[in-house]
Amino acid sequence: MAIDPAVLWAQRANLVYLTVNLSDATPKIDLTEDKLEITATADGKNYAATIEFNQAINPEKDEDNWWPRLNKGSKKLNFVKTDFSLWKDEDDEEDEVDPNAGMDMG
Repeated sequence: MAIDPAVLWAQRANLVYLTVNLSDATPKIDLTEDKLEITATADGKNYAATIEFNQAINPEKDEDNWWPRLNKGSKKLNFVKTDFSLWKDEDDEEDEVDPNAGMDMG
């Protein structure tokens, strides 16, 4: 029986960040526009997770779109936690200051 790996997620207006915490493992990752599937073996344990995204992702299209949740449906994924070090709310994005603003890089 496979164990769920620890997954951290955060979002920005046009990005979704996912971090899968697996030590000493080379995971097999299958990423499509609708879902992420991860399988790995570490320390003799099998890990597996499937996340069906709330909405389709498109790396070619840069549009602002805030998701109310990471996964499709109402089922809570207990192995997914919020990555507060990367998280930004919609309100935070508006107040974000460009660190290079006012600097002449020429």
